[in-house]
Amino acid sequence: NEADEIRKLLDEMRPFDSPEHLTESCRQLLDFLRSNLHNGHIFAEIQRSGTVAILEMLQIPEKEVELLVSILTFVNTLINHDQSLQDNLCFLGLIPAVIKFANPLYDSRLRRKAGEFLEGLCQAPAESRPTQLMVACGGLEALVNLVAHGYYQHSDIVFAGIRAIGRLFNCHREGGTGPEWQHENDFCRLFAKLGLCVHLSALVECLASDISGHNEPKYLRMVLNLLLKFSKADSVVKVYMVSPQVLDGLLSSLTFLDV
Repeated sequence: NEADEIRKLLDEMRPFDSPEHLTESCRQLLDFLRSNLHNGHIFAEIQRSGTVAILEMLQIPEKEVELLVSILTFVNTLINHDQSLQDNLCFLGLIPAVIKFANPLYDSRLRRKAGEFLEGLCQAPAESRPTQLMVACGGLEALVNLVAHGYYQHSDIVFAGIRAIGRLFNCHREGGTGPEWQHENDFCRLFAKLGLCVHLSALVECLASDISGHNEPKYLRMVLNLLLKFSKADSVVKVYMVSPQVLDGLLSSLTFLDV
């Protein structure tokens, strides 16, 4: 049956095997999973016997980019279709193993998969364990890394970061247990310390001046709305907002904005 088949495929995912064998095994796993996305027994079997094996596969050498992309694709498919499995994987250490790939030092294909992972976590309710673990494990810095590098080369990665940050603010406003303003202010301060204000101001100019055709106006609105949140935060955040780097970026963008 399907549970036996997925167990057999998981047993073949051994980190000491050759990259070629592992890539083929991962492809078979992904194909099987995609054919059984609505079969809860499959996800239950993965949770019983495959979670540690999946985490082990993320520890293979970073030079094996193709294999890591396949593994991350499999992971993203899992967590986007089963909340219980997402919770279990995150509890066992999945988040730091994946979000490290958001760093600009990694191949853009790995950064793209890390962006998909973070975006998925940021859609969860504020009180959910994965969202809280993501923040605790350095997820905010990973989100800043997504939006801070490579707009003209990999705009889709930057857009994924913008969407994820926007959703993180929204889910804490809608699902948080404290006052709405306090949730936003906390995140504004944390993000400001990580340099997000500077990167957002630079993005305004990039988005407003982009004539390549891949820019969508909605992302300019999203970035401006995020900057508006920062401008309404407490005095500590306002100090970051009035730094020369932020103001220079915003003033430069006025050339391209229809104001």
